[in-house]
Amino acid sequence: MLSAALLECAACGPNSPGSMSGSGSGSGSGSGSETQSGTETAADAIFECPDARWHEGDLVVDESVDIDSLRDIGGVTGHLSIRNTTSLTDLEFLSCLQEIGEHATVANNAALRNLHGLERLSVLGSAFDDQVGGLNFMQNDSLEHIHELQALEQIGSLGFSENPNLSSIDLVRVRDIDILALGYCDNSGANSASNDSLQEFGAFPQLEHVRWLYVGSQQGLTSLGSLVQLAERGVAFEYANFERNGSLPIAEVEMFGAVAGIDPVACENADDEEICGSCLSD
Repeated sequence: MLSAALLECAACGPNSPGSMSGSGSGSGSGSGSETQSGTETAADAIFECPDARWHEGDLVVDESVDIDSLRDIGGVTGHLSIRNTTSLTDLEFLSCLQEIGEHATVANNAALRNLHGLERLSVLGSAFDDQVGGLNFMQNDSLEHIHELQALEQIGSLGFSENPNLSSIDLVRVRDIDILALGYCDNSGANSASNDSLQEFGAFPQLEHVRWLYVGSQQGLTSLGSLVQLAERGVAFEYANFERNGSLPIAEVEMFGAVAGIDPVACENADDEEICGSCLSD
C-alpha cells in the first residue's frame, strides 16, 4: 500500500514504489544559480525561447519569489517545487520551460486553476541515468485539470492527492507511466487523500504502458470505464491496487482486472468485504 510519505516528492523510481533516488541537494526559494543557454550543464537542450537559460540546482517557487525573474528559464537541472502560494492562478511565467533535471512538485497552491505555462515541458529526469522524473500534485484547492501538459511522453511517477476540484487528468501525448497514483494509503479513515471531484479517469490517447496503478481513498470515483477502454485498446498494466474507495463498486475493479489480464489488489471499496491491512510505515 502507498503511504503519503512516498508521494511527498512525486517520485518513485522504476525499481521500487518507494525509491526516491536522484533527489537534489539545493534548497530555499529560487535556490541554485543560473547560466545562459549554451553553457555546458548536466543536461543539454535546444530551447524554443531564443534567450532561455538554465537554472542550476533546485528551484522553489513560493510567495517570496519574483516570478517575472523566471520568465526566461528553459531548464531546471534539479527539482522544481511550486508550493505554498495564494495568488498564482496559472504558471504562465514558466512558458519557456522545457526540461526538468529531476522531479516536479506542485503543492498547496490555493488559487492555482490550471497549468497554463507548462505547454513546452517535454523532459523530466534528464539528470538521472536509470529513471524518468515524476510529477506530484497535492493540496491544490482550485486545480481543475492538467490539460496543458501537452508535450510530455514519459513520466516516472504521476501522483494526485487532496486536489478537491480536480475533475480530469487527461494527458494527450504520454506513452509510458511507471507509477500512476490517485491518493495514498490512509490508516486514519479520514479519506484526506481524496480528489473529491474526480469521478472517472480521463483520456490518455497515446498511452501504452503503466507499470503500477494505485487508487486509494478516492471518494468521488464511481467508475473505471475509461481504464477498461484503455485496457481494451491494448494498454499494458502490470500491477494495480484499489483501496478504500467508498463509491467505487468492486464489480468495476473486477471488470478492469479481467480486461487488463491482471489480478488487482482490492479492499474496502463499495460492496467489498475485503479489509485493508495497515499502510506502509513512513
